Amino acid sequence: MSKIRTVTNTLKLLYLLGVATFNSKKSECRPLGKHRRIAFFSAFLPPFESGGVHRLVPLIKAIEESDNQCIYYTRKHPRSDRLTESEKFMQSTLPANAEIIRTGTSHFKTINAVIPKVDGGIQSAVAAYYEALSHQPETDVVFASGPSFNYVVAAYLYAVKVNAPLIIDYRDEWTDCPFAFVTKSPFSRRLEKAIVNYATKIIMTTEGMIAKHISSFNQPKEKYSLVRNGWDESLDESNSSEITKHPTISLLKELGKSKNVLLYVGGLGVATPPFEFLDYLIENAKVETLQQTAIVFVGHVEKSYLPLLENYSTKIEIIVQPQVQKNVAIESLKYADFLLLFTNKNMERYLPGKLFDYLKSGTRIINFGCKGAAANILKELDAGINIDPLYPQCYEDILLTKGQNYNNSAQDWLEQHKRVVLSKKILNLIENLMN
Repeated sequence: MSKIRTVTNTLKLLYLLGVATFNSKKSECRPLGKHRRIAFFSAFLPPFESGGVHRLVPLIKAIEESDNQCIYYTRKHPRSDRLTESEKFMQSTLPANAEIIRTGTSHFKTINAVIPKVDGGIQSAVAAYYEALSHQPETDVVFASGPSFNYVVAAYLYAVKVNAPLIIDYRDEWTDCPFAFVTKSPFSRRLEKAIVNYATKIIMTTEGMIAKHISSFNQPKEKYSLVRNGWDESLDESNSSEITKHPTISLLKELGKSKNVLLYVGGLGVATPPFEFLDYLIENAKVETLQQTAIVFVGHVEKSYLPLLENYSTKIEIIVQPQVQKNVAIESLKYADFLLLFTNKNMERYLPGKLFDYLKSGTRIINFGCKGAAANILKELDAGINIDPLYPQCYEDILLTKGQNYNNSAQDWLEQHKRVVLSKKILNLIENLMN
């Protein structure tokens, strides 16, 4: 029986994907029904801890505080019964009354060899599609946020089925993404094109991403809205004595007594290699200045990077600390002399999520890499130094800017980019489709 079900599921999924890729229908705003109903799809919600999750929590709170009725469809956490402390903290940020349906790959088994690959895997997402049809045979608006984009596919399938308008929140690019960690293929490109054509509204986080998307998919400019990632003031726990006693913060305090502390907080991986920056320091700084500098990486580090960082540590002090809770990470930013960003050419259209938390701290920022979205904001707010690898500044000159304040417009900019403010902007876009 299980084999028959697997074959049946495979045929269902192939049919769904085939219809989806060749659908030419466009969504339309329909008259508001008796209820203000939203179907909300995202591959990741708490207790997952990715940067995109932090963007969505304030939006979920705003929806739950409104007159709307919403059901949220997401992945089941693989360790839901064995969460870490930081994952438990993330779980606690969700409103208690939010109705969340969690699905896993076990809910919809298929013959994987014949299923086209979609970013994030399609099986759990299709399970979410069927759950949505079961829980919400009708809805007024479908909202989907990615990456991963498998749940955007599920949202699209569902929106077409129930004839509802679709809003896509691109926290990152899909088939336009220059990084290998997003699954791309000719099939995915065709699928994204169908989804984008159907969507009523598309949200993106930078002007560069919007321009690229319009060019790639030949969409009208008025379909797009700019909503940046922003920062979350609810996690600003600067007065908590318990947080300031955390080992990572104690380390930064101690280092700061005798060193210039350069701090990087967040995942250090294929999109953010630090080695060109380390080479710059070693080549452009005096030996005695290097001896007075410590670089601290807080967060997950790509495994292959660890021995390389150890090699560099013979010339400059490098300390790697494990990932910490978000509120600890935010507090740690205040105990560095400079905060580090690495923006290679592939990051030109991107604003790293950490940039907003960096800016909130008031600590000056060193952005090493390309001109682009992040460099433009640092220049606009006079919040730090942009180092072009082709024309690098003297490191000692950069140290002279330590402790300088941002310009007068920085505070207003930060107020406008609170996540609670940006979440209301997204909620307004959702509600406008129901009015």
